[in-house]
Amino acid sequence: TSHPEQCSYVVRQGRHYLTRSIALGLTANGRPGNQLTEAAATSAADDLVPYSPAQLMTATAWSLAKAAGVSREPWMTPLQIDPLFEDLELEQFTRSDPWALRTLPVFLTMLQRSLSEDGHRVFIQHRDPTTVLRWIALGSMLLGAESAMRLTFRVFTANPWNGSFHVVGVHPDLLALVPVAAWQNLPSASWIDLDSRTHKDLEASELAQHAVRWFAERGVFEAMGAIQLATQLQEPLGEELAVSAAELLTFGGDAGRGSWELACHVAAGLVEARQAPVIETFEDEVID
Repeated sequence: TSHPEQCSYVVRQGRHYLTRSIALGLTANGRPGNQLTEAAATSAADDLVPYSPAQLMTATAWSLAKAAGVSREPWMTPLQIDPLFEDLELEQFTRSDPWALRTLPVFLTMLQRSLSEDGHRVFIQHRDPTTVLRWIALGSMLLGAESAMRLTFRVFTANPWNGSFHVVGVHPDLLALVPVAAWQNLPSASWIDLDSRTHKDLEASELAQHAVRWFAERGVFEAMGAIQLATQLQEPLGEELAVSAAELLTFGGDAGRGSWELACHVAAGLVEARQAPVIETFEDEVID
C-alpha cells in the first residue's frame, strides 16, 4: 500500500475518462501492484460543467471501494467537489502565495505549449496529490473552458513518460526509475518543482501574462470571460490583437484616442477574420 494514490484524465474519440486508483498491497500470489481503480466516463463535455477535470477529481461521488459489480449508478450532475477546489478558493490560494502568483504566467505558458506542441508535456513535482491537482485546476481555470477540457493529465505514475498526457504529476519517491535530468534538459518538456519552488526558465506568453494580470486585478470570474474571448480570437486575429480585443470588449476602454484607435483596429480585424458573431455580441462595446 506504499504507492501514492493516482488519478488520470484522458480524452479518446470524443469521450472523457476520469480515473482514480489506490494501492491495495500485494496480490493473492504475493506480488506487488494490487490496486483498485474507479473510473467515470461521459461523451458530453457539458456533463463536467461547471468544473474542470482536475476539480472533479475531488468530487464527493468517488467511493474508491470495491463494488458488487463492474458498474455503478450514473452520477447526477452538477457534482459536489472539495470546497478548497472551488474557483474562489483557488483564487484565494493564489493570492495568499506571492510565489504562486509570480510563477503562474510561466506555468500557464507551459500548459499552453503542451496543448499546441505535439508531444510536449509538463511535469509537476510534489509529494501531495492534492497540491498537484490544485495547480492543474488553477492552470485549467485560466486556459479557457475548451482548452481545459483538452488538457489531459496523470498524477503519480512510476514512469512519467508513459502515455500521451499533457501534464504529469511526479512523486519524489518514484524518481529513482526516471532521473530528473531525463526531462529537465529536454526541449519537449517543461517542469515545475513545488517542493523546491523552482521551474524551467522560459518566457511567459503574452496571453498568459495578460490572463494572470486580469485574474489579479479583476478576479477569477471576470478574468475567465476575457480569457475565453482571447482564446477564441487568437487564431483569426493573432495573439497580440486577440489579447487587446478581449481586454477592450470585456473591460472597456477610456475615452482617449488610444482606445478609439484600438477599437477601430479590433473592429477591422474582426471583419477581416469574418468574426460576425463576435461583432454582433460586442457591437455596443466597440461603438462605445
